[in-house]
Amino acid sequence: MLFNLQQILELADAKKIAVGAFNVNTLQGIQAVLEAAEELKQPVIIQFAPVHSAFIDLDILGPIMVDLAEKAQVPVCVHLDHGEELSILHQALEIGFTSVMYDGSMLPYEENVAYTRLAVDMAAEYGASVEAEIGA
Repeated sequence: MLFNLQQILELADAKKIAVGAFNVNTLQGIQAVLEAAEELKQPVIIQFAPVHSAFIDLDILGPIMVDLAEKAQVPVCVHLDHGEELSILHQALEIGFTSVMYDGSMLPYEENVAYTRLAVDMAAEYGASVEAEIGA
C-alpha cells in the first residue's frame, strides 16, 4: 500500500519505530525488501537514485517499484533519492512516486531554497512529500 514519506514518518512516530529506507536498482532487490517488510509487518521506504540510471532507467524500474508497492501488505513509500534536477523529480512523480528528494546542496543557499520551493509546489500536485538537502 502506497504511503508518502510524511505518512510513513507519522506512522513511525506513533509506533515509536525506525523505518528502513533501501535504494534498489533491480527487480530482485525490490522483491527482497518488500518481502522482508511484509514478513516483519513493518513499513518501508524503497528508493531510486538518479545514479542508478547507469544500471537501469527510471522509466523502466520506477513503474515496477510503484506497482509492487501498491500490492504490498504493508505501508510503502516509493521515494526518489537525491534528485538534482526538477525534471527528474517530475518524471518520478508522473510515474507515481509518493516522495521525492530535491538535492540542491551544491547551489548557493538562495537558489537552493527557490528550487526547493518549486519542488514542494510540484509534489503537492501529486500528493507527494518532499525531502530537501539544503547544505553540503
